[in-house]
Amino acid sequence: SNMYLDKLSRFLPLLCQMNDYAAITPKVFPHTCSICNTEGSHNMTDWFSHQMSSFHLERCKGLRQQYPLWDGQVRILRRSRSRSR
Repeated sequence: SNMYLDKLSRFLPLLCQMNDYAAITPKVFPHTCSICNTEGSHNMTDWFSHQMSSFHLERCKGLRQQYPLWDGQVRILRRSRSRSR
C-alpha cells in the first residue's frame, strides 16, 4: 500500500544517494555527488577519485548513521497500482 511505502521511505535515503553510495556509474557527466553535494566529476576518472576521497567516505558514514535501518543496498520502491479482483 502507499502508506507502507511512505513509511518505509523515511528509513531509506533517496535513490540518487543510494546510487552514489554504491558507486554506481552516473548516467550523465558532469556529475554532482548527491551525498557530498560536490560537483566536479567530469568523467569516470574524476568519479572514481571522488568515490575514494576521505570526504566522500566520511559523508557515506554519515548517511549510514542518518539511516541506521538501511542495509546499504540500493532499494527501489515502486508504488503499485491497486488491483481489484
